[in-house]
Amino acid sequence: MKFSVYKNDLLDALKPVAKCAALKPQTPILSGVKIVAGDGKVTLTATDFNVAAQAVIPANVEMDGEVCVSARYLLEIVNKISDEVITFDADENKLNVSSGGTNFDVPIFNAQEFPTTKFATEPAFKVRSALLKEMLTKTIFAVDKGAAGRPLFEGVNIFTKPTDGGVLLQALATNTHRIAAFFGGHVSCDNAPDFNVVVPVNALYTILAELGGGEEPVTIVPDGQTLIFHVNNLRLKTRLIEGEFPPVDRVLYPDTENQMYCNTGELKNAVETAKVVSKHGEYNAVTLKITNGAINVVADSNECGNFSTYVEAQATADLEIAFNADYLSDFLKTVGTRKVCMRFNGKHDPVQLFGENEDDRYIYVVTPVRV
Repeated sequence: MKFSVYKNDLLDALKPVAKCAALKPQTPILSGVKIVAGDGKVTLTATDFNVAAQAVIPANVEMDGEVCVSARYLLEIVNKISDEVITFDADENKLNVSSGGTNFDVPIFNAQEFPTTKFATEPAFKVRSALLKEMLTKTIFAVDKGAAGRPLFEGVNIFTKPTDGGVLLQALATNTHRIAAFFGGHVSCDNAPDFNVVVPVNALYTILAELGGGEEPVTIVPDGQTLIFHVNNLRLKTRLIEGEFPPVDRVLYPDTENQMYCNTGELKNAVETAKVVSKHGEYNAVTLKITNGAINVVADSNECGNFSTYVEAQATADLEIAFNADYLSDFLKTVGTRKVCMRFNGKHDPVQLFGENEDDRYIYVVTPVRV
């Protein structure tokens, strides 16, 4: 096997593929990336059995063939090479990677032992890259990052919902202390499949890193217990988390009597500044003292003293309520509207947050901290 490729093409393909190679493999082959050269292209594939990725790039192929090498070692090598074109030349014992006067001889695995990985193409539907990026950005942060014994909450619930105007793509994520719900946009397909799945968060972070903010389509293929994404020249297949996501309508729409409006950026800056103090205190808590006219944002800790600032606001009732500062700032950083609204009852009741005029598109519910 012998071929040459442009470094930038290879790097763009290898970065997401290498993320899917196993860090602590059951067998060494799972730490590898399989490279197949032929027909003027090179195909890169990696898998840890839970997630698999494949990318195809153009290449000047002098001799067809296949080889398997350590994915992360190869990525490190390619990152260090400064020349524009890289040549790969494999024999039975090693893979030579060269560029200019630089040469690496890389040990190889037996490519025949690499697991067979297939990526289905049907049934499929398409969603705009910008829409999928917004959906994941506004929900993925709310998953449970330490969910011992609660695997359902380690993923994002993605599902379709038929409406009179077409099929909507929607998403939910929660760690039981907060929930982010995105009600999405229409998918492009005359017969979009009806599905409701929970996708592991690590796979979604890989997809999110590949998404642009434009109109280019992303193809999604439900395939039994897996879900496949086709993004540009990358295909990613992930196992789904088994189980049914619990119903959340009652949580998303609590009975609330009062509301508050304020400038999103001003509140975000106040909370981010308060975190300098709150992160040293119990529960990382920041307190909002709401009146009609202003919010007094307060944080204190025994180690670092206290912090206080004011943000202009309009409110229908007074309230003093505390939140985990990270939980509040996560929403404020992603909501994307000039103003934010909070609907609330008492100091111990969950609050509903949403962007101005967007309560039918993106809702965030968070439980207060008792301080």
